[in-house]
Formats: sequence, C-alpha cells, structure tokens
Amino acid sequence: MSARPNPKPPQAFEAGEQTNGRLALRRSDAARALSLSDESFDRYVRPHLRVVRLGSVRLYPVAELERWLDAEATSSPIEDVSR
Repeated sequence: MSARPNPKPPQAFEAGEQTNGRLALRRSDAARALSLSDESFDRYVRPHLRVVRLGSVRLYPVAELERWLDAEATSSPIEDVSR
C-alpha cells in the first residue's frame, strides 16, 4: 500500500487552524494564528514577544503568543471607533 500524500506541507498554517502540537511558529505562521498581517504582527505584537533564534530562523513560542493575548485582553469591549 502506498501512503497517501499530505495535502499541505507541514510548515503551512492557516488562520483558525490548531497549532497541531507545534511548540513554536515562524513569523508568518504566528501572524496568521493571530489573524494578523505580517506587517501588523511586526508592528504590534513581535516587539513584546520572546523569540528563539536559530541562525537566520526566528521561532515564536506558542506559549508566548498565548501570554501576549492574555496580557492584551480586556474585560470590557472597546467601542467601535470606525463609526
């Protein structure tokens, strides 16, 4: 029996998808996990995260993303300012 090919490469990550047990994500994957563009991630989130550096590769621990979300969460909704 031949194995069925994986429909997407293991590094692919889509918004709303679980981290599939991964402990850390690359920048684009971390941005998508937060439903942000890469630019918004770099501007608003990345400066507040610890990062693992492996040569030119930067890995953002999922626990760091969760910590940032918890710290930024508010108990009361902010009114929509786009009115």
